Formats: sequence, structure tokens, C-alpha cells
Amino acid sequence: MPAALARFRRFIADEARTTGLPIGALIIAAVALHVAVTLMARNPWHPDEHFQILEFAWARAGLAPLSGLPWEFSQHIRPALQPALAMALLDAMRALGLTSPYAWTLALRLGTLALSFAVLLRLFASVSPTLTPRGRRVLWLVGLFVWYAPLLMSRFTSENLSGLALAAALTFAVEQPRRRGELWLALMLGLSFVFRFQMAFAIVPILLWLGIYGSGGWARVGRVAAGIAVVVVASTIVDAWFYGTWVFTPWEYFRVNIVEGVAAGYGASRWYAYFIWAPLWTAPPVGAAIIGLLLYALPTHRRSPWTWAIVGFLVAHFVVSHKELRFLFSLVYFVPVLVALGWDVLERRVRMVGAWRFVVWGLVAQNVVLALLLVTPSVHRGKEFDWQYFLYLWTAAEARPGRTVFVLQPEGDPYRVWNWSANVYRHARVRGVAYVPGEALPTAVPKGTPPAELLVVTRTAALPVIAGATGFDLVYEDEPGYRVTARWVGAEQSVFIRYLESVDNWTGSEWVRRVYRVRMAATP
Repeated sequence: MPAALARFRRFIADEARTTGLPIGALIIAAVALHVAVTLMARNPWHPDEHFQILEFAWARAGLAPLSGLPWEFSQHIRPALQPALAMALLDAMRALGLTSPYAWTLALRLGTLALSFAVLLRLFASVSPTLTPRGRRVLWLVGLFVWYAPLLMSRFTSENLSGLALAAALTFAVEQPRRRGELWLALMLGLSFVFRFQMAFAIVPILLWLGIYGSGGWARVGRVAAGIAVVVVASTIVDAWFYGTWVFTPWEYFRVNIVEGVAAGYGASRWYAYFIWAPLWTAPPVGAAIIGLLLYALPTHRRSPWTWAIVGFLVAHFVVSHKELRFLFSLVYFVPVLVALGWDVLERRVRMVGAWRFVVWGLVAQNVVLALLLVTPSVHRGKEFDWQYFLYLWTAAEARPGRTVFVLQPEGDPYRVWNWSANVYRHARVRGVAYVPGEALPTAVPKGTPPAELLVVTRTAALPVIAGATGFDLVYEDEPGYRVTARWVGAEQSVFIRYLESVDNWTGSEWVRRVYRVRMAATP
């Protein structure tokens, strides 16, 4: 360990001297930014992030019924390694007396973030020596501070973990063949596939690159492929334990989604959809510049394994009809590499003076503004899944030991999201009660229940109406974060905000949640 730490310090010192950047200070600043965003961006990007990983682990640990899980569990189409890892951490924390689900999910996120930075630093060490000094600066600055990275790098998702494993694998692929390096290469490629089966579209090109351009030739490819197979077999054993039956999840996934066409039922998009979505989501003009440099690097670095991997991955995703922006999130660790490679070539061909410098500094300024916006709480609020609302219910119950907190809302269960129950965040003493606005309290609520134990949830700005209520005290309020942010600058009704309300099928974007304590008239 002391030797490794000494090598790391020498590397940082060498990079600082070559780039002219305070690399150590930049790493500390980037970690602080990512941790701050991680603490606030706790809502899942997509239902799968919560319901097919965390809920799987929670239910398999015996804390919720397996029958309440999404249909993917009964069909055995999800690899169990990731839920099993989450379950192992859950069991360890509960053994130590840490039973809060919020501590568990935060530990998963922070652990993933630590792993992400470890891979990112190894990536820098692998790629930086191949670049010019200015290319190295771009690699470090984009890798540490591109504005959207803090939203993605801490997520305990299949997209993120598979991308991490693939990026780590490429750093071993370019090394001279050594037994330990080959083992790590096979392990990382195998894990990348196990975490997300679609990564096969990048893994196969990497193996081809190893055979054509890499050191060791096809014999090395054979050994790595055998190692990948061992990882898949080990994962299959984990699947059998998790599901309670022998099952080969890659085949089940292919059978259900491709052969039976279930994936296509979630919608189809044109082959070029990602060319539109990616620059828009990464925020033009900085997003367009990032995508442009990335695409510029591909034809100019045709023999790079990074090019082979990303081209194979993208071509396959262009062909598949069902597309979602999150499918590209695995490439977040590829972006700084390809952008730096593209910048190296562009700078040799275009002299960066005058107007070009103005453009570059304008893009830097936009990136800084977007990154700073991520550390404002409102940006992360207001989608249908609201962990902060669940945290409020948990806190309200914990503040009343031995008492039940009743939550009134028309649909009954306050933990119902996307037609599933978020059992991970459910408190045993929080009871949802369906009620009809304007009518009397349901009989399920005992008479004389104090306001601290009687809550009503609304999705409009109007006060709730309950027969016999004498008043309501607002205790929680939430709405879509981009509307709150736009309100700061008086742009709430702008065309752009209305566009955001429709993009990516955010059908609940007008949705507001308010929670009130209910004061009822004294009963005789």
C-alpha cells in the first residue's frame, strides 16, 4: 500500500507539471462536487434503478413479499449479481444495527462513487501519456468536471457499473500481456456483461481489437474469452441462488425481450434518435461541442480500442428499435477519453486563437453554471418518485414511537409509484388510507387522532377538503425542480420549460405534492 500511494503521488505530481494544472486540488474539488450532488440527487432516473435492483435485494432479504416485485423477477430476466451485492451490504448494515433504508441506499451510492473515481484515475493514468500536454488538460478537466457526470457516476445502476467495468477493462487491454493483467481484463469484461448484457456489443469489438492490434494476439483473446466465460458461470450460480432455481438469465433476457418482442412494446424510435437526444440532454452548445469532439475522434483514431468499443456499442443501439437515453449512460467514462483525443487532433489542424478562444471560454462558463445548478436542491426535486417525501413520512413515524401515522390520499398507498410499491422506504407504522375529498374521515382513522399523526396529501395548490376538519398545517411541499429553478429568473412559462415538461415522457411534470397535518374538530 505505501508503494502504491507513492506511485500515485508521483503520477499526480507528473501530471501537474505536464499540464500546468493543480491536479490534487482539482481532484478534491471534483470529489466535493460529486458528493454534494449525490446527497441531493437520490431519486432514480428510471424505475429499473430502484424496482429491479433495490426492491429485488430488499424482498430477497425477507423484508417485503416477493410477490410484490415487477414481472421481471418471475421471468428471471435480470442478472442477480447486482441485487445480491446490494443485499450483502444490507445484511451487513442490519447486523450492525443500521436499519434505515436511507443509510443503505446512500452507502450504495457513495461506495459506487468511490469506485467511479478509482476507475477514472486509472483511466487518466492509462490515457494521459498518449496525449499532448493540452490534450491532457482536456482529459482531466472534462473527466472531473463535465457538468452531467455528477448525476451519473454515483448511481448503483446496471448502466453505470457495466460502464465502469468496461472502462477499467480497456486500461488493462492496452497494457503488455501479463498474467495478472489478463485476469483483471477478463474479470472486468465478464462483469461488464453480467451487469448489463447489452455490453456484449462493446466487448466483442474489444476482443477483435486485441486479436488484430493488441499485444499477445489471438492466443491472448482465447485466454481472456475463457476468463469471461468463468465469470458468466459464476454469475449463473448467483442467479440460481437468488431465484431459487437454475436459470441462464442472458438467454431469458433475449427470449423475452427480443424473441417475444416485449422490449419493442415499450416504444420504438428512429435509428438516429440518439444523435438528437444526446446533444440536447447534455445541454447545447456545450453538449453539442462534446458530442462533436467525440465523433471527430472516432475516424481519426480508428485503431484505438476506445473507438472500437464505442462504435460497436453505438451501432448496435442504433439498430435496436427501442431506445432510451439511459442506455448511453454506460459511456460516461468514454467521453473524456474521446473528447481529449478529438481535441488533440483538432488543435493540430486549427489554431486556437481569437474567436476560437472566445468560444472555448464560453463553453467552459456554461459548463460551470450547469455544474453549480446541480448543487441546488430544487433541481433534483419533483419527479413522481420522491425519496424526500418518503423520508418525511419515515421521520414523522420515528418521531412518534409506538404510534401509527395515517396518510390520507385518494389512491390510498403513499408508497405506490409507477404501479409498484416502494417497499424499501416503507415504514411499518405509516398507514395509507384512501379517502374521498369533501367527505368525512374514513372509519380506518381512529377518532381523536392528533394532527401529528394525521396527514393528507394533495397534488394541487388548493387546500384539501375534509368534513369536520378545522384547519390544515402545511408540512411538506414539492414540485418539479426545473419549474422552481426557472421561477428564480422569471422564465417559468417559457417555451423551453414547456418543452422540458414533455421531453422523455415526463407526463407528471405539472404534478405538485403537498402534505398537510389535519386538525379535526373535537369529538364529544
